[in-house]
Amino acid sequence: MRGTGSKDIIVNNAFVPAHRVLNMARAGDGDWTGWEIHRQARYRLPIAPLLGWDLVSPIVGIGQGMIDAFTAQLTGTSGPGRTAESVAVQIRLAEAAAEVDAARLMMGHDVREMLDKAKKGESLTMLERARYRRDKAFVVGLCLRAVNRLFDLSGGHSLFDSVPLQRFHRDAQAVAHREGLIMDLAGQQYGRVALGLDPTASRGL
Repeated sequence: MRGTGSKDIIVNNAFVPAHRVLNMARAGDGDWTGWEIHRQARYRLPIAPLLGWDLVSPIVGIGQGMIDAFTAQLTGTSGPGRTAESVAVQIRLAEAAAEVDAARLMMGHDVREMLDKAKKGESLTMLERARYRRDKAFVVGLCLRAVNRLFDLSGGHSLFDSVPLQRFHRDAQAVAHREGLIMDLAGQQYGRVALGLDPTASRGL
């Protein structure tokens, strides 16, 4: 969290006029003010399905960064142990790269699908909303596994601040610990909707 710049801002005794208030439950889902003003497709989508991709996207980059750094560190090495000639290294690198590639494809598919529906003026079904939430968590899980898979084989020196692997590993944990990106929660919502039950809470859908 060193570089996020996250801040809490408190404004006391300030009057907020009604036209400055955004109802997150209705924006893009009954309240079309954003669309009427900007005429951009994303304003025809509910806020909840759009939220979270801003964190999902970085972890795909984190996963790719881990792969690149791990590959650069071992390329050209030889001999016993953790080297380019190690079968364990080769297999873990292949699995991690496949996981990040799959995550990137799934994320791109979902975002394009949402925007295409918005351009056509189509509304999202509850199952689609639940699927997008599920997929956010699944993409994060794929990237987290890829990062952990390589970090676990990187040795003790990978913990040094001077080595980028520890930063990719730490950043991936930070993203994956967001409540909305945990599969145990997002997956439950999808499972309930898919089985014809009401979601446990409307938040996030």
